[in-house]
Amino acid sequence: MANYYETLGVSKDSTQDDIKKAYRKLSIKYHPDKEGGDEERFKTISEAYNTIGDKDKRTKYDTQGQQRGFDGDPFDAFSQFFNNQGKRRRQQQQQQPVRMRGKDLKINLTITLEETYWGEEKELKYRKKISNGRKCPQCNGRGIIMQTIGSAFFRQMVNVTCPACAGCGFLNGGDVIERTLKFTIPRGIDSGHFMKKNGGGDDTFNGISGDLLIVINVEGTEDRKKEGMNYIYLKKVNPIECILGVDLTVPHFEGDIRIKVPELHDSSKALKAKGKGFTDGGGMFGDMLIYLEQDMPSKLTDEERKKLSEILTLENFKR
Repeated sequence: MANYYETLGVSKDSTQDDIKKAYRKLSIKYHPDKEGGDEERFKTISEAYNTIGDKDKRTKYDTQGQQRGFDGDPFDAFSQFFNNQGKRRRQQQQQQPVRMRGKDLKINLTITLEETYWGEEKELKYRKKISNGRKCPQCNGRGIIMQTIGSAFFRQMVNVTCPACAGCGFLNGGDVIERTLKFTIPRGIDSGHFMKKNGGGDDTFNGISGDLLIVINVEGTEDRKKEGMNYIYLKKVNPIECILGVDLTVPHFEGDIRIKVPELHDSSKALKAKGKGFTDGGGMFGDMLIYLEQDMPSKLTDEERKKLSEILTLENFKR
């Protein structure tokens, strides 16, 4: 005669929760519909759980021993066990309602180098979903519906977005309006950074509105760009200026800057105007880095060619 405790692999001192856990593991492992299952073993496991899994029957079993075999359907015990588990989870979810939150909206905004340097004011228009005062009947305003997934043997209920209202909880998806937002770009903001307006996103039925996210892209030009806090400027010069050195004027957001190019300057190295870059928003500034690009003439006159040829005969220009 089988010992029900040994059948489930638990001790006589085990708690009811321990017995439930043991039955759950074994019933799934030996279920005949599963590959490698064992119908006889499954029946024995179900018989044991039907007795010691019930507190009153367990007490009687412990005092009087096994009186009779399992007279029910082992699959009933299995179904009842997992249905009760799902019922408890649903009850817990109902007792702890989650307040729905509207969809966040994202807007990509391209700004100029001047706008990020000075932190200028901007205005943009966008569309958002708002309440139409009517609840979606399909999801009862929750924005989600329960859907059964899985096979005939293993099934579970999951939350999915309501297709009728697209998750907002309003009848037919609510109303859509155009909003205008005025804001100031933070000085020194960089590409990939974003600004957030709390509650600026889509509304949801009896819930919390989502947020509006403005994602920044700082657009440079062919000769100007932003790299972190540094302002990069590319200045074209002729080769003679790199050799002899020259005083140059370069444009800046606050006005032109005079920069001295030293004699025999290596054009791969930047000339620096300290503190003339972008701010980090906390009072620190980067630098302006000026790179020189040698701009070759498109043609030479006979006189220019003659003089350059003479230069090549000089000591420091000989090969």
